[in-house]
Amino acid sequence: MTEEQDRQSGIYWRTTSFQAAPPGWRLLCIFMGRRDVTPIAGWLFQERHDFTYTDAPGSERLEPKLGLDAQAGPSTRVIPGYRPTRGYGWEVQAIDIDGTKEIWQVLGPGDADPTHEEWEAEIARRGA
Repeated sequence: MTEEQDRQSGIYWRTTSFQAAPPGWRLLCIFMGRRDVTPIAGWLFQERHDFTYTDAPGSERLEPKLGLDAQAGPSTRVIPGYRPTRGYGWEVQAIDIDGTKEIWQVLGPGDADPTHEEWEAEIARRGA
């Protein structure tokens, strides 16, 4: 394997701050046809960091991405955080907006819950 094949690039979001969400914020998920309503614990303020991971024998390291592929300066986002049912009870994780099809909606305190028919239509649309 060449050194170029041993390098991987990616994005890491680092949480810099947390603000508790008022009661009533919730996350609607569908997993294998199962409906799940999870309270949102709060809002995570995060900074984006581009990186390159090198996994050459004896020289594993994580380094900032440099050059034309790197984004100029950190960008930020605010993303809902929840407490997963597995793992540590005190941990708040960011929802996965980049790769999961489990998340359906984020609802606020005044938002109406979906009807049974809306849940079923979404489950059917996803083929879950």
